[in-house]
Amino acid sequence: NKTTKTMPQLIINRSKEWTNKARSIQLILDDKKIASIKNGQTLEFDLPEGEHQLMATIDWCSSPAKTFDLSKDKPTEIQLSSAFKSSTWLLVAYPILIVIYLILYYLYDGNELSKYLFIGAATPLLLNVSYYITIGRKKYLKLEEV
Repeated sequence: NKTTKTMPQLIINRSKEWTNKARSIQLILDDKKIASIKNGQTLEFDLPEGEHQLMATIDWCSSPAKTFDLSKDKPTEIQLSSAFKSSTWLLVAYPILIVIYLILYYLYDGNELSKYLFIGAATPLLLNVSYYITIGRKKYLKLEEV
């Protein structure tokens, strides 16, 4: 009788998202790059039992490090997504704001009101994008244990 020794399994699911759709995300486990994961892809890894640390990076942005314990009892499943995903509606709204601005500009002959409306409406998008590419860059991606 041969007994097969199985290793604990780590499963990483990347959400299917419009944001970052064309780009792969690098997976770093215990300070070593282990793979690149594409949009909507699931990867499985057999790893030694014990505590591990996972991080995801894309360009200069990343996720906070996620520490987890692997055991043989059940696989550990982690969901990878973009924190910016919740702000995707802003990217859709921006072209609409430009059209509204142009309509108001021409209807009111370049009235100051149209400028202030546009600036007021565009500010949330600009602040959100600015946050994730500067001080929030290490929170751009999310790793959540399922």
